[in-house]
Amino acid sequence: MTVHPVHAAPTQTPMAARTLVTFRALLAALSSPGEVIALPAGHDPFALIGETLLDLETSFHTPDAALRARLGDTGARPLPAHEADYIFFPVLDDAALAALREARRGDPLEPQRAATVIIGTTFVGDAVTLRGPGISGVRRAALGLPPAFWTQRLAALSYPLGWDAFLVAPDAVAGLPRTTRVEVD
Repeated sequence: MTVHPVHAAPTQTPMAARTLVTFRALLAALSSPGEVIALPAGHDPFALIGETLLDLETSFHTPDAALRARLGDTGARPLPAHEADYIFFPVLDDAALAALREARRGDPLEPQRAATVIIGTTFVGDAVTLRGPGISGVRRAALGLPPAFWTQRLAALSYPLGWDAFLVAPDAVAGLPRTTRVEVD
């Protein structure tokens, strides 16, 4: 009798496949600050990131009602900006900048308790100069953020304290870890 091995491969749901690709894109974005990395096309990038990062043990904040409902489907808890693990700002307006001032920066004993912010942008406009881990020398990148954001980010940083950011446009993301130094021209 000949015995034939069974070669079974696990199947992935479309959502599992999408979140795996998104997770890898987010890792690549933080590993190479300021480099624009592709996200799965044809999906709301904020919802993609939310379904990838949020779960029953996390919290989030967003001023966008439709996005709040979508993110709530992950089981994560909606909280005020100053308490949330993840803060989503599809539009970086004055109200978002005010709420960003409240984002958790961690504390000296638990810097990992800092928030991660996810901010909508266009990746156009004046380039900034980036230096730090993940960048060989310097990197120039047009990240599409207003001067007020850069001022606020600088005020929030005191390594290891500060928040990490994902900058999001349709179908693309760039990472901005707290370890990245930014010079605005």
